[in-house]
Amino acid sequence: MEAVNMELQWPLVVFTTFICLSAGTFGFISVASMKKEYARIQLPGLITAFAALVIGGLASVLHLQTPARYFGQFGNITSGINQELIALGLVAITMVVYFVRLRRKGDVGRAVKVVSALLSVVLVLVMSHSYMMASMPAWNTILLPLYYLLDAASLGALVMALLMAVCTEDDTACSKAIVVAIAAVVLLALAVVAFAVFFCSLAGAGYTQAMHVDLLTVPPVDPASIGERMLSGDLAMLFWGGVVAVGLVLPLAALVVSRKAPRASVGATATAVVLVLLGGLAFRALLYCAGASLLVY
Repeated sequence: MEAVNMELQWPLVVFTTFICLSAGTFGFISVASMKKEYARIQLPGLITAFAALVIGGLASVLHLQTPARYFGQFGNITSGINQELIALGLVAITMVVYFVRLRRKGDVGRAVKVVSALLSVVLVLVMSHSYMMASMPAWNTILLPLYYLLDAASLGALVMALLMAVCTEDDTACSKAIVVAIAAVVLLALAVVAFAVFFCSLAGAGYTQAMHVDLLTVPPVDPASIGERMLSGDLAMLFWGGVVAVGLVLPLAALVVSRKAPRASVGATATAVVLVLLGGLAFRALLYCAGASLLVY
């Protein structure tokens, strides 16, 4: 049997990245706004989360090439696409309810905020679970939903810190938001390290699942070499440059700078948001390159 690389699916890379941005932002503003000093970021945060949800949804449709293909999934509740669609719909409806109550009453109530945060977590878990497949050892690990949750948390915390710097004049609250963002990015870095260790461990794994793939369009590659390729081979630039440097080290440096003068360092915080987004895209591309677990007889 031979192992083959997966074709890089950019629509799904964009989909998972922006869903994490949406869920993380929605979850963080819901929880943080329970404290009065964070209440002002609810509306801009909600708009950001909804826009990211729309972008992610459109990317998902592009992957299917036509929205009509969604209808074939409605009768199958076990379908990953169907479960994602249900979770997306629930979060979208909750966002609308949040917006209406916020505009009419000035606040939405603790119950709606708790539900919003919980649904945000559920959306990320449902999305990540649909990619855990036995035929893909590089993806079939609890580290996948863990990474997506921490990626969402990092993006949500960063957006919260940015909105606090733009929308408020409370330096103390802004500084606290940046500390939360730093902690979230550090946890994300630990998840990346754990994934790197996991990839290296695949060298000694056995593969029993099989899928037939066209070898004319998908070149064969040894799944046992994923770790070596990531650390020092053809995937090293993507990992060390894109995931580690751009997605983790530079954002942390920008946040450290921002913490000294949060409201005066809006540019540094915004840069950290963009860098973590780019790092997330790089990590997802790495996942596809590491999806060399498709076995062909």
